[in-house]
Amino acid sequence: MKFYKSLLALFTLVITNSPVLATKHFVMNGDDSGNQSLRYFIQTAAPSDTIMFSTNIDLVILTTEELKIEKPICIYGNVNKTEIRRSPAGGTPDFRIFQAD
Repeated sequence: MKFYKSLLALFTLVITNSPVLATKHFVMNGDDSGNQSLRYFIQTAAPSDTIMFSTNIDLVILTTEELKIEKPICIYGNVNKTEIRRSPAGGTPDFRIFQAD
């Protein structure tokens, strides 16, 4: 019985850390923040999740700060279309686009 409990614990650990359970999130707006924005999904995604862009999102304008990536996630843009940049508006603080820890 002890062997089966150990085996079940190991199996549970492998399954819960498996990329098979990873979720795909789709960025639905080009806003700096808010629901379904790139920043929102970077903050709320679980390790191994994937962030993709809806086909109609070509540009994300950042106005507040860099995007901090503190866990292993994948971000896929639309080939030759997706652009992420800092707002050129006056008063926008200087920052880089991504910071990965």
